[in-house]
Amino acid sequence: MEENELVSVSDNNSEKIEFTYKGNLYSSNFYYQDTIMVIENAEVNDIYQTISSLPELATFVNESGAIYYFDSYNEQMEYLEKNFKPEETLSTRATVDPYCILSLYKDINYGSTRIELTTTSTHQGDLGDHNFNDQLSSFRMAATVPYMVTFYRDKDFGGVTITFHTLPITNQVEVSNLKNYNCSSHRTWNDQATCYRLTKWL
Repeated sequence: MEENELVSVSDNNSEKIEFTYKGNLYSSNFYYQDTIMVIENAEVNDIYQTISSLPELATFVNESGAIYYFDSYNEQMEYLEKNFKPEETLSTRATVDPYCILSLYKDINYGSTRIELTTTSTHQGDLGDHNFNDQLSSFRMAATVPYMVTFYRDKDFGGVTITFHTLPITNQVEVSNLKNYNCSSHRTWNDQATCYRLTKWL
């Protein structure tokens, strides 16, 4: 993958953000002032602020944790369909019935209230129907074939999105803390998800 990637890592007391957007790689140290991320490199900060203000910003997290930024969910999916294919596994080579279970938690580290959503195909829904609107803090997903899960910040599958893909071989993904993923320059994905979409990806 090359198109749009963002990763933040911690090195002792310093933190670093790296992302690729529109084919260009950007990297800078950053710190938080109150709840606002302050990026030290001016050029990187300008690009990041532009990305963060996109009304339909789409973020894709691949199996290694790299994050790819796109101007919209549709642009993201067009790129993935052309450039991203899941690694072949025993499950994808064999004839298996597709099945996916998504476990959602109100607290980080898979704590507190949990709901489970299952599907055998591509499926989408409103978290408000499960009394889970704006409450998601962590999740687990397991499937028999490669799947992706997309969370939407706004109702009716609108606004910014974040998409995670199951890992090769295991067809699982676990995210223990959505605070580790930025929804905008001053907000993380913790307690932001309103809708979801499960996509079978073969």
